[in-house]
Amino acid sequence: MLDDARVRRPPVWRHSEEVCGFSDDERHLGHILKTGNHWTAFDSTRSNEDGTGFCLLGSFKSASAAKKAVEQATLEPRVKSLPLRAAAEAG
Repeated sequence: MLDDARVRRPPVWRHSEEVCGFSDDERHLGHILKTGNHWTAFDSTRSNEDGTGFCLLGSFKSASAAKKAVEQATLEPRVKSLPLRAAAEAG
């Protein structure tokens, strides 16, 4: 955990030929994996629908597009939505 006196650094990418990870001082936010001639992007801050792994963001032709998807998914403010049934019961 960060000390309040310490300034949190922005997330950075760490690179290799087939795997790139995106993290800040405290968390692993996401990663991309080279799969054949595409890059598969994952949001590590959310689970997949089954709750068995990371949230799959998609497959991209370039590493830069996959990184952008990870950054958008993990850094932009989230709107928390209710499941349809809960929303209908609440409204």
